[in-house]
Amino acid sequence: MKHKSLYIIVLFLIVGNVGKSQTDTIYFAKNTLHLEILGAGGYGSVNYEKCFFKGKYIQLDARIGLSTYHIKDCKSKFNPDIVIPINVLGLYGNDKHNFVFGLGRALSSITKIDHVSWQLRRQRERHTFFTLGYRYQKKSGGFVAGCYYNPIIEFHHSYRRWFGALLGYAF
Repeated sequence: MKHKSLYIIVLFLIVGNVGKSQTDTIYFAKNTLHLEILGAGGYGSVNYEKCFFKGKYIQLDARIGLSTYHIKDCKSKFNPDIVIPINVLGLYGNDKHNFVFGLGRALSSITKIDHVSWQLRRQRERHTFFTLGYRYQKKSGGFVAGCYYNPIIEFHHSYRRWFGALLGYAF
């Protein structure tokens, strides 16, 4: 009788640990690195995203990127034009297919010729952009792909229709 009780206790411990280990192995990818073609960074950008909220169907991410247009200025000196897109994104969907929406700012620092003094100067601006689109991304991580409509309000008054696509990896 003692041996049967001991076997039953050991069996419950093993079954309990197997069930526990299976739930502990569920992994959720909180970071994403991706290359964006066109999009909020201009003609292309490298971006990093971090998830700061995860619900059953919705996920909220913060993103920052880096892009450049020209590496040299009009005098052929190293003086890159830089664009930094920063935004908050919402992903709504199931395990793989997500509707994406977001709002952000693109900080730009571009060299231009001043038409009054004819001197090269750096112009810094903030542009607002929106994001609407689709993203394929498994919640557990791996390959990421998406396409977006990114309308941009430049210089606080000029509206530009803009699109983007991304390829990356979630981990």
